[in-house]
Amino acid sequence: MGKGSRLPARRGFADAPHSIALRIGDDRVSTSPEATEAARHDFSPVPGLPGRVFSRDPEGVIRPATAQEAADTVGVCFEERTRVVARGSATGGLGGVVPVRGGVVVDLIGLTGVKDIDRQGATATVGAGAIWDDVIGDLGREGLAPLAYPSSSSGSTVGGWVSSGGYGAGTLRHGNFHAHIKVLQVGLPSGFLVDATGGGGRYSIPSFAGTEGQIGVVTSATFSVKPAPEKRATYLIRLSRFEDGIHLYLKLAALESPPNSVDLLSRNAASEFGAGWDSPCLMVTAEGDAPEVERLADALKELLVGSGLEIDASFEARELHKTRLSALKDGCEDRPFYSGSVLIGTDGLDRLVSNIVNLRTGDSGPAFECRAVDRGKNLVTAGFKAGGGGLSPMRAFALARGMVATGVAMGGVPYGVGIWNSPYIDVILGGRKKGLRRIKSEVDRLRIMNPGKFFSMTTRSGLPVPGWVLRAYLGVAGRS
Repeated sequence: MGKGSRLPARRGFADAPHSIALRIGDDRVSTSPEATEAARHDFSPVPGLPGRVFSRDPEGVIRPATAQEAADTVGVCFEERTRVVARGSATGGLGGVVPVRGGVVVDLIGLTGVKDIDRQGATATVGAGAIWDDVIGDLGREGLAPLAYPSSSSGSTVGGWVSSGGYGAGTLRHGNFHAHIKVLQVGLPSGFLVDATGGGGRYSIPSFAGTEGQIGVVTSATFSVKPAPEKRATYLIRLSRFEDGIHLYLKLAALESPPNSVDLLSRNAASEFGAGWDSPCLMVTAEGDAPEVERLADALKELLVGSGLEIDASFEARELHKTRLSALKDGCEDRPFYSGSVLIGTDGLDRLVSNIVNLRTGDSGPAFECRAVDRGKNLVTAGFKAGGGGLSPMRAFALARGMVATGVAMGGVPYGVGIWNSPYIDVILGGRKKGLRRIKSEVDRLRIMNPGKFFSMTTRSGLPVPGWVLRAYLGVAGRS
């Protein structure tokens, strides 16, 4: 089947939600306008014309209670020729869980909990719908901890992070989270559950990690864990100017034994995350045995000698780090927040930051941050808040997408795909694209899984949209 092709006609008169209800139970299926409207968008509603062109109410929302129910749901959708979109807590902002072509949304938030711990193999198996903060707490009570977790751990799910980028807290020390996955349990269009392992082949981890539900629905993940750290600390350094912190940020990221995370936040980002913060800041987290954390503190103090800067290691600093996603999410209903992220090397960081600093956005300047996520790799995120007499939603959305386009022009790679980064899929996947397309055609031959994005961007009616068309439209909208 080519780009934008239609599914074969359904066989029979029963619609998919009804057939799914017969298979897994009425209480798992909702077709109310409230449920379908809520499932139409993710972290922020899609504004204006893009919202009308690239999203559609699903026929129903399915909330399986077990992995087998999730697989049965996908199997019924295949039988009924109905499109299916997997959804977690929808903390992304790229449209990865938005039903572009309708169908049903499979809400996995009920697949929670730590299912198994293998102490000898140092792994834990966790439901795809589990919130990361809950996982961290549950593992902590067992004396264990994940090697890495997302910066949005207060709201994002295990399956969501597995299916998307895999960079966050701890990846500076341990590398991308996808490398720590041992097994992914996945529901396929066939209706079967499979265990994906290894790095090659149709049912391997790379077929499902980072592919946003294009090939199957992740129902649980088994990943490496470590002994719970003896000590954790968060250090906050207030800065006069954002640019003043870049040198220190790079020095910390390049340490032989680096911190768990290093974040450089603009004034607007800091004020969004913590009430009363009115200056840019550098946020450093450390964890490990007590001597290790103390060595990092000493290294930080040494780097600050003669700078006039001071370290804040208070409880308030730790809370700012923990609750920053919640602070943004709480205000999204009245003042939606639109953001874009780019992975960029250290050599291009200064240019991209200078471009963001110089953006003309009126009184509502960008809230942006740099996070060191791996050796020589930085995740730069810029967000724009709409409403409240400031930016219009359409302009805020366009500015976020424009920042990504600028980052790509400077050699960066968009972080995540969804709808809005689909025009850059060749940059994002590189040599993986051909193999993934082949696997999708073999496993999902009717192309029911999360269509209208990722490999090719289409409108809700199935019309293919070239990347240059979207970029040109957003360029005009961003200047209006």
